Amino acid sequence: MTSINKLLNKYLEGKRISKEKFDDLKVVIKEVGYNKKILDWFSYLQEYEIVGWRPKLVTKKLCQILLNSSKEKPLEFYALFCPSYKKGIGAYGFRTDDVGNTSRWGIIKLSEIVQKSKELGFVCKQARAVFF
Repeated sequence: MTSINKLLNKYLEGKRISKEKFDDLKVVIKEVGYNKKILDWFSYLQEYEIVGWRPKLVTKKLCQILLNSSKEKPLEFYALFCPSYKKGIGAYGFRTDDVGNTSRWGIIKLSEIVQKSKELGFVCKQARAVFF
């Protein structure tokens, strides 16, 4: 067993996760070493994202952003939202009365990831939700 696998198994404390998630966390350890705060952040992220959606290069960049974050360089989260479409037979165009359920869910998740990042000890700016 490689030392990276040993470090990751130590972090997981016997918890079993999918091979894809395990391999993803191995990339984190290769990039920043055994950093529990960053491993916790990625473990949280893995709960919500689609497996395989985030390439290794993005994982490495995120590791560096998290590692270099500080009071002077706080994390800044943002999300881009498309306008809601009218639904129903014969309906077309954009809703003008409110945002849709997908946007509501996205805003909730954006807020949650900022809160979780703060709980893990990262300094964060206020999140931005951009509608375009």
